[in-house]
Amino acid sequence: MQSRHRIWGRPRGRKKRRALVLIIVTLGLVAALGLCGITMDIGHICVAQSELQRSADAGVLAAVGVMEGAYDPNGTSIPYYVACNARDEAVKFVEMNPCRGKTLSMPENESNAPSGDLVLGHYTSATDTFDPYSTKYNSVELFVRRDATQNGSLPLIF
Repeated sequence: MQSRHRIWGRPRGRKKRRALVLIIVTLGLVAALGLCGITMDIGHICVAQSELQRSADAGVLAAVGVMEGAYDPNGTSIPYYVACNARDEAVKFVEMNPCRGKTLSMPENESNAPSGDLVLGHYTSATDTFDPYSTKYNSVELFVRRDATQNGSLPLIF
């Protein structure tokens, strides 16, 4: 049997339940806002990733276009000039495609080191190999980054 309050006739402990509901609602709202922030961050990261891919694709296509235009079937083209023009064109097109409003920059890797962000080389489809040491340029490897060391990190909510 429940005891009633003498004046109002309500069960005792009702005020305690009101406070508990307030705490539960507050915690639920905080959790919902946190999930919304995480969802926005994930969407922001996905858009940035696709914009970086677009920049890399544009740079590669521009560099390969220069290589194709400089291709000489007689073999009289000078590889150094082809490489310089291809690198310049790739960097120009990467800079023309921003990532989340930030203009991207990248090193040209003039020494054509295999570990660089922009590597020119020769791709052989029969063996499925990329040779960065060959001067018969027909392909490009390009890495566009946005991190703390290059192009600045992506601003996120969490």
